[in-house]
Amino acid sequence: MKRLKRHQKYNNTKVTIDEILFDSKKEAHMYGTLKRWVKEGKIKDFQLKPLFELIPRMELMKKGKLRVNRPCTYTPDFMFFDIDQNRTRVLDAKGHRDSTYLVKKKLFDWIHKDKLYIEETL
Repeated sequence: MKRLKRHQKYNNTKVTIDEILFDSKKEAHMYGTLKRWVKEGKIKDFQLKPLFELIPRMELMKKGKLRVNRPCTYTPDFMFFDIDQNRTRVLDAKGHRDSTYLVKKKLFDWIHKDKLYIEETL
């Protein structure tokens, strides 16, 4: 049986670089730029898809039964330390801001307040 090619939700094109599959051309381009910055010594501690826990796993009793809620997490595209700016930066390539992202961004901002914030490339 022949499979039809899946249509991407936001018409993005997946791209593979260095055996890493990126969700869009924009994200792949950002990766190339950041990889160059690492070589040039502009940034360090470069991370791809770091995981942030926004709401921890919870156990609740509902109607006499134990219910387990999975943690709520946020995974931006990149995180690194910018040597010139002397701070950690969190980058996310966005073609579209959906409602889930907006809620997670608010939680992220509330948790990390003045320490970290999400920089979006639209």
